[in-house]
Amino acid sequence: MDRSIRERIASDESNVYTEWHQLRQRYRHIFEAPNSQRLSQAFDEFLRKEVPGKSLLEIGCGSGGLALRMASYSAASVLATDISHTRIATAQEHNTSSTCTFTIADVSLPIEGVYDMIVGTAILHHLDYQEVLSRLYRDNLTPGGVMLFREPLGGNLLMKLFRSLSSQAHTEDERAFEPCDLAWIQHSFEDFTLTPAN
Repeated sequence: MDRSIRERIASDESNVYTEWHQLRQRYRHIFEAPNSQRLSQAFDEFLRKEVPGKSLLEIGCGSGGLALRMASYSAASVLATDISHTRIATAQEHNTSSTCTFTIADVSLPIEGVYDMIVGTAILHHLDYQEVLSRLYRDNLTPGGVMLFREPLGGNLLMKLFRSLSSQAHTEDERAFEPCDLAWIQHSFEDFTLTPAN
């Protein structure tokens, strides 16, 4: 079975994300630690500064919270995609923005359009990210555009322990980024900047 199909089934037909949200609530003190809050604030401040007037593509938008927030920051347009039918249905149900469009898309396949910014939160580690990032950069990003992603880093021993104790809250194919993944990104994208947290 194709990786994309496994991810869609995990999202639409299993309780993996219910388990993840319960885990997040149980360990709220970790996810809402000062270091996590600083990263969230820096991410949001960057978006507030960079989004106005821009065309945006969000991959792995889930239920649409980030896409709607970016639309509220005066984006010219936001195309928010996810492989999950149920999550896109939820996003469409809550969409109050005339500049935000939600659609089902498998980013392992080519996406139409060119965008000033490409954004994702905890999505790349679910994908064959090298092929996807290279194609998005080459085919979908305007010259001088920005790609902005937040991803879990797997090099931390506590993170490895956490993942081993919470396998029911992770899809079969997802894998937190290791130093070799970051090295590939740094080698492939000359303006790569990493901001680690926790």
